[in-house]
Amino acid sequence: MAPTGTRLLIIDDSPEDLAVYRYWLHRALGEGLVIAQAELGADGLELARTENPDCILLDFRLPDSDGLAWLTAYRDATAGPAPVIMLTGHADEELALQAIRAGADDYLQKHEVTPARLVFVIRRAIEHTRMRRAREEADALLGAVLAAAPMGVAFFDPDLRFRHVNPQLAAINDALPEAHLGRRVEEIAPDIAPYITPPLAEVRDTGKAILNIEFQRAHRASPDIERHWQLGYFPVHTHEGQLLGVGALVMEVTERARASAAMASFAARTALIAEAADAFAATRLDTGAILGILAEHLTTQASDRCLIWRLTDNSLEYELVAWDSTEAAVVTPPTLSPLLATAVDTRLRDGQPLRLSTDRATTTALLPLAEMMAASDVLAVPIVVHGQTFGFALVGRVAAGEAFSDEELLVATELARRAALSLSNALLLEQVRTAEAALRQAKDTLEARVAERTATLLAREQQLHSALAEKEVLLKEVHHRVKNNLQVIISLLRLQSRRGVGAADAAQLRDTQHRIQAMALVHEQLYAVGDLGRIELAAYARQLLTGLLRSYTGQSGQVSATVAIPERLQISLDVAIPLGLIMTELLTNSLKYAFPDGRQGTVTLAATITSGELRLLVSDDGVGLPASDSLTQSRGMGGQLIRQLAQQLRGTVTAVLGTGTSFEIGIPYVERESGAS
Repeated sequence: MAPTGTRLLIIDDSPEDLAVYRYWLHRALGEGLVIAQAELGADGLELARTENPDCILLDFRLPDSDGLAWLTAYRDATAGPAPVIMLTGHADEELALQAIRAGADDYLQKHEVTPARLVFVIRRAIEHTRMRRAREEADALLGAVLAAAPMGVAFFDPDLRFRHVNPQLAAINDALPEAHLGRRVEEIAPDIAPYITPPLAEVRDTGKAILNIEFQRAHRASPDIERHWQLGYFPVHTHEGQLLGVGALVMEVTERARASAAMASFAARTALIAEAADAFAATRLDTGAILGILAEHLTTQASDRCLIWRLTDNSLEYELVAWDSTEAAVVTPPTLSPLLATAVDTRLRDGQPLRLSTDRATTTALLPLAEMMAASDVLAVPIVVHGQTFGFALVGRVAAGEAFSDEELLVATELARRAALSLSNALLLEQVRTAEAALRQAKDTLEARVAERTATLLAREQQLHSALAEKEVLLKEVHHRVKNNLQVIISLLRLQSRRGVGAADAAQLRDTQHRIQAMALVHEQLYAVGDLGRIELAAYARQLLTGLLRSYTGQSGQVSATVAIPERLQISLDVAIPLGLIMTELLTNSLKYAFPDGRQGTVTLAATITSGELRLLVSDDGVGLPASDSLTQSRGMGGQLIRQLAQQLRGTVTAVLGTGTSFEIGIPYVERESGAS
């Protein structure tokens, strides 16, 4: 039997042929077939535009035109043309080839046509056209989703050539999307190809995904700024397991990387200061040992060379008491001239550090020191004990163009301060009679500076909390925009279903709307409830079920719903979307088939957690399904989708025997320590 409402158009000026075709087709395809006919090409073209046939039988020779010219006019005038089968009384292979090139879907010679052959060709042409349109719609939907994705997405063929690139990835590569197609990474971005191509080839060759690759490089638009990216590659296979190519996801994580690097740097420098403080404390108040430890830690802090001078009784003379770390031994530097000593001593005695790269006023004084140390930048840090300049540390960086940062100056100053505290204790040991007063002064100074440092740390912690809150707001906005984009897709599908498509196509479009709505609800829950990692299953299930009931039963009250799910049961985003799609398929099946002819009934969603497993029951008290029609064994799209999603969740979907139709979904479940019950 032909599908209900199948429409054929026959364009042939032979009454005998028309009568034979009508007889054969009605006999083979049944009374549901509707046939329109025309003897002239112009009349046939008008009928093709107005009747919207599922298939057209076209005679090559017509009174007013030939089949090739008619095909050209038809393809130019129709956006979604029906399949055309060319009929001719001439056995001419060249003519057949011309017809196929002009757009004919098949070619038959009239003297070879049989009823079975004609019906077979018509059915095949209609099915091929439907499959082509379905692929075009799926490609359009996929393109819209990828264009709205908040990250770069690309697909490579097995030869590692670009097959698809969304606008976000094209912008990252600073090239148009169409400029990527058919080309390799080496041709689009040769500077990063050595880092990108090997993992792509590995995923292609092994069939295993590679995720969370960190990558840094400067973008062409801002070459002075290093940007961080997170990359992921995954294989794409057909249902039969044949490799189609490799997919790639790219997301910029520059701000996150900078924050992480800043925290790591802060932690490292804090640890360095704490380690130095412990080392100072272990010196038993030996002055030479304290200065040696200070030189070692100033070198570790990011310099190449460190010399420490101590003031003698004559403030214009200096003597070396620590070592040059590049020699790993004590060395004797040149004697400072009185003029140089005076110039440097003026600022250092006031407790102010000097830096060659920024303190232009003291450049003349520091240049000889930099030349002596063969350093591109020099940092001079005073060591102040009891308000008096005990000496100073001279730190040099050899690499050209690398100046000391403000943070490095702060750490060096803090190390010198910690050393000064130990030196203070050493000097106090030598002055027993004044030790108590000096220790109280050092204690008060230490507490004040610790309080200041603590306040600084608290302020930085507050900044980190504020940054985290801003990122949470941005992530909520991402979920909100994803939900809005999915709603736009749903609206487009709804508009498409109203534009004269067949009943089967309209049903498929509606099913697709429900699937996308299930995903949109997850993102709506995430930004609405405030937890960006998990959603409450009960609230999600009620929204999902309410939308499906409204779609399939309206306000009739024919079918009622029961949700028996613990209110605080939460699931993660990775679980919510596939589980929501499974529930959508099962509930849609119940609402479409379980309550025919206005039958009253109830659909139920219930969930329990047992031994680390979430068990979700989807059931109805309708007419039930024959065992042979089990949805989980079906080869249709719904059945395949359920099985694939269950496999993705490492779970099972099982039909439960009893009244009506029931399916039990079982998936692993791990409770969050502070989260759901």
